[in-house]
Amino acid sequence: MSSATTRWTLSSSALVVVVAVLLAGCSHKKSTPALEYMPNMAYSPAVKAQNEDPLHPGMSAMRPPVPGTVARGFTPYRYAVGDSLAAQRDLVNPLPRTADVLGRGERVFMTYCVVCHGPKGDGQGYIVPKFPMPPSLLSEKVSHWPSSARRTRFRKIWR
Repeated sequence: MSSATTRWTLSSSALVVVVAVLLAGCSHKKSTPALEYMPNMAYSPAVKAQNEDPLHPGMSAMRPPVPGTVARGFTPYRYAVGDSLAAQRDLVNPLPRTADVLGRGERVFMTYCVVCHGPKGDGQGYIVPKFPMPPSLLSEKVSHWPSSARRTRFRKIWR
């Protein structure tokens, strides 16, 4: 066999092997997962709040936030638990009394409130027999509250 034939046979065999390897690498099925370099950067192990903190031995990983911290997306409530009278005096309904606003209020009431307070607001909702009776929105006591007092007092009742 001449050297040219041997060279041609070897180069064509190498080309076939390279093409076979490349085609085998294009398979969608993988028998083993891909190798990851530093997997803890992508999937960091979370600290369990009740576990001991490895950086501070003897202390829990759960810590109170720094004073004055405001959570993202949270608007702090300006009044403390005992300041319901100040909230009642200062808070007013910012929405105008228009047909659109009243219609939206009715839709919201019929979606969220009617099950407890009933369609008339008299406390005769659909689930009242199963739970303690909610306050009637038509009672003399509630009807004299300003809108801000209704919000703060009902918030206390249903917490």
